[in-house]
Amino acid sequence: MSPSKSVFKGTAWISFAGLVLGVACLVVSMAVVSGFEQTLKTSVADVTGHLRIRKTGFDRAQWQDFFEKVKKQEPQIQEAM
Repeated sequence: MSPSKSVFKGTAWISFAGLVLGVACLVVSMAVVSGFEQTLKTSVADVTGHLRIRKTGFDRAQWQDFFEKVKKQEPQIQEAM
């Protein structure tokens, strides 16, 4: 085997190892960002809730009646603020 072929063979392995390392880093970083995104969405949903209903010109004294009407349509609703 000539020395020039063995140099190219070593360079090929180094290039392949660099490619594998780069793809592995990309996969790990995407997993971290994906987990962070899911955690952020869950945290925001916990603070603000999944649904907000607003009505302009609504008398706050009647909110309980309005809540009962909405709850009849969607029994999964647990509370209103």
